[in-house]
Amino acid sequence: MMPYCNVVSVFSEEGRVFSTHERAPCLLYFGTEENASGEDVSTVLFNELYETQSEGNDIDQDDEAVTTFDEHAADIAMRQVRISPASQAKQMSREMSPFLRELLSNDERKKRIEKTFGELTFTKAGRLLESIECANPEIWRLSGLMSKSYDDLRQEVLVMQLISYFQHIFEVEKLPLRLHPYRILSTGSSTGLIEVVRNAMSLDGIKKTPGFKNLRSHFELMYGDSTDNSEGGDNAGEGAEFLRQAKLNFIHSLAAYSIVCYILAIKDRHNGNIMLDIEGYIIHIDFGFFLGRAPGGSFSFETAPFKLTAEMVDVLGGRHSSNFQYFTDLCAQGALAARKHAETIYALVEVMSYHSKLPCFLAGAAGPLSGLKDRLFLNMPEKKVASTIQSMVQRAYDHFGTNKYDQFQTFSNGIAK
Repeated sequence: MMPYCNVVSVFSEEGRVFSTHERAPCLLYFGTEENASGEDVSTVLFNELYETQSEGNDIDQDDEAVTTFDEHAADIAMRQVRISPASQAKQMSREMSPFLRELLSNDERKKRIEKTFGELTFTKAGRLLESIECANPEIWRLSGLMSKSYDDLRQEVLVMQLISYFQHIFEVEKLPLRLHPYRILSTGSSTGLIEVVRNAMSLDGIKKTPGFKNLRSHFELMYGDSTDNSEGGDNAGEGAEFLRQAKLNFIHSLAAYSIVCYILAIKDRHNGNIMLDIEGYIIHIDFGFFLGRAPGGSFSFETAPFKLTAEMVDVLGGRHSSNFQYFTDLCAQGALAARKHAETIYALVEVMSYHSKLPCFLAGAAGPLSGLKDRLFLNMPEKKVASTIQSMVQRAYDHFGTNKYDQFQTFSNGIAK
């Protein structure tokens, strides 16, 4: 859910309008202070409405009621809560991981990253913060939102709730699998706000940067030693460690999204809808095709269990590498974890199917729900899940339909393959 924030500034010059075939979504940047309670927009609005109604009832019952509420004192108390050390620590941990802090500590490496990804969120936030008078840097946060119109985001909200729950499952089961839930607020049947994924770029955008060769070369350039590794020295060792960690991040996120995309039957996975962040994590966006609904309908190219290109596997070191085996094992562990929590996953989707106008249920709910139950591995013994996943990975690798769909997107929309 979208967190409840106080907007203290709007950076109109930092925004932009994206040109698409049918719509013109806007990117907007705000300077915000998050509410100290950490509640989301819906909860705060509901509480305020409930309190307003309660206050109205109290006044009707006792017209002579006298209040001793000191608004000024309450405002001071609220501001004291907002700048607590716990809030500051939470803000810092959200902004930058230890790996990212080390990665950007080298100026030359930071320049290489910014050359591909552009101005990083931390840099932008620092630049904009300097232009604001009386801003408190301890509680101030830069928020980027995509404003969309003539687009129903309610299905996106459902998918993101499921992705958030999958991430919760992986954490409960103590798996290193990593998804990136982001916030979506549907403000109506055709409008909404989507949180911008920070410090990330679509694979399409990365592939279109000057000098790009392939994903493996991208990782070596971003995280490896920029000089010849044969020279040795401390820098070469540091670069090797950064590269190892970035590849692990890539594997953990690739395995997580592979299983989630299979179970939820998420389609339209071209390179404009898959992002890569500066730590090496894969992030999927745009979930307009869900529970088997796909571009082209029954003639869809996307018949693979999930997207796993030869270029992605090359980052791991190839099909016969230990990293590829590790990836396969993680997919199996993720599938078993999802199977363990299948009842809740199924219930979350089923409850949204009743009298639903979501695109995934327009042709009826029985088919999508039946398919979901099958993909939760409930129709086989637990001991067969691992071998099923292994076969699935082999089938998904460099799939003919996946390659053809990427080619179609290149020819029709200019999205890099």
